[in-house]
Amino acid sequence: MASRAEKIDRFPNKILINVSEIQNLKSPRAEPLNVFLRFEYNDGQFSESGKFDVTDGSPRPVDHVAVLAVNASDPVQIDDLGQKPVLVTLFEAVPKDKKQKEDKSTPIGQAVIDLWPLLKNENQASITAPIHAIPGSYLEAQGE
Repeated sequence: MASRAEKIDRFPNKILINVSEIQNLKSPRAEPLNVFLRFEYNDGQFSESGKFDVTDGSPRPVDHVAVLAVNASDPVQIDDLGQKPVLVTLFEAVPKDKKQKEDKSTPIGQAVIDLWPLLKNENQASITAPIHAIPGSYLEAQGE
């Protein structure tokens, strides 16, 4: 008798976080600033945007969708949704030198997305999340 193995999705529910644009971010130099976004939840990274350039602070389309997988039937995960936000970190992508194997990236700012509205039976929320400068970054010197 053969048993059939079934694929069980441990995280059947998905939270989609759509970043449509970034604005008021200026390059500290004459050339464009190459940046990307990293999304973290509960001490783990779950998404990263592609790299894009910003120059003069005008709105820059990003159009990145980060997918956070959760199990809505797990009470611990539901509790975490109410207590732990999504952390979005803005990195400057520094091109690698000839001697380096990989690009270096420097965190320059962070934003927080609260997931609490999802626990109040809302299935959509539109927010504007400010990016706060990381101490020592050029954003801090610009005064955000």
